[in-house]
Amino acid sequence: MQKKRICGATVHERQDRYDDRWRLDYRRPASAEQNPLGHHDAAHGYGWAEGYQLAEPVRDRQHEQLPLVSPTTFFVVVLSTIAAFQVFDQTYVMTGGGPAYSTTTLALFIYQNAFQWFHMGYAAALSYVLVAVVAVVTLVQFRVQGRFVFYR
Repeated sequence: MQKKRICGATVHERQDRYDDRWRLDYRRPASAEQNPLGHHDAAHGYGWAEGYQLAEPVRDRQHEQLPLVSPTTFFVVVLSTIAAFQVFDQTYVMTGGGPAYSTTTLALFIYQNAFQWFHMGYAAALSYVLVAVVAVVTLVQFRVQGRFVFYR
């Protein structure tokens, strides 16, 4: 298992023993380890966190810590969304598409068309559709990220 740091997240790459595909394990860093200590003191020093003492821990987390870990969170959300579109193993092993195709994902449907029903052209077209859908969703995420992700 190899460790890499990408956008502040620790990414563990591992290759399964019986599988030639690489998989990624995402571990979000603890915000206390990443955030400088001065942010909390600066917020209190300038009077930003004065007033409601009961809501102070929630406000500290929302306005001080979440903006600092938002790039890491965005990275994990983008990669998890891409991985969700490519779910194949679980549905193939557990249900094989399920009763009346209720658990068939697009990746499983592509596999069935290509290797069970031998509709190679249709499977190739579906693969292009999958790539296009993943690209559009990823582009939408990058367009919307300006409102939620704060870079220092």
